Amino acid sequence: MDAEFDDPRPAIVCSDNQVRVCEDRCTTCIFRPGNLMMLQPGRRSQMLRDALRNEGHIPCHSTLDQKRSAICRGFADLPAAQQRSLALRVGAALGILTYVPTETSHLHPP
Repeated sequence: MDAEFDDPRPAIVCSDNQVRVCEDRCTTCIFRPGNLMMLQPGRRSQMLRDALRNEGHIPCHSTLDQKRSAICRGFADLPAAQQRSLALRVGAALGILTYVPTETSHLHPP
């Protein structure tokens, strides 16, 4: 089990009239090639299915320790996420998507 992603508390990505999205993928983004986060086999696919089915999103793990986290850039770039994620759809419709840096996002461009 990947406890970091199984926290029942929702990550706060929507507040202050903003929907926060990472401006780049972090260095260990689960959407980069390979398994940089050493997730269990099938875990990323399950997270993606759950997020899309629930019209949710995947928060960037490198922002989970911040006061307000941000939506994973790798997730946000997926066409399916742009169509199914409520936060991304509302943020785009209202023009309130805010792209924020992560500590490690500047090291590797998407």
